Amino acid sequence: MLSNLVTDHHRHRVRLRKSFIDAGTLDAADDRPDAEREVIGRQRLAILAQAVAELPPRCRECFVLRRFEGLSHAEIANRMRISTSAVEKHLAAATVYCARRVKAND
Repeated sequence: MLSNLVTDHHRHRVRLRKSFIDAGTLDAADDRPDAEREVIGRQRLAILAQAVAELPPRCRECFVLRRFEGLSHAEIANRMRISTSAVEKHLAAATVYCARRVKAND
């Protein structure tokens, strides 16, 4: 009888250990993007790139300097020789346009 209890206890521990291993494997797999998410992300990025390309030249330059090069409003204003207020207006227009284009394709 003692032998059976030890065997049962051992089997229970093995099953428990396997379930933790399986659950850990599932969590790791969930953290990585699946193929569908990757495709959707690439499509959204392509739409955003197209939207940026469609912006008027000064608006596009302002947007790229801010979003991709990380320049401040004052730095953009100095580089483009426009007022900080103009920078803010260009950025607002570009952001609204790009957001609408991406949302329209969701």
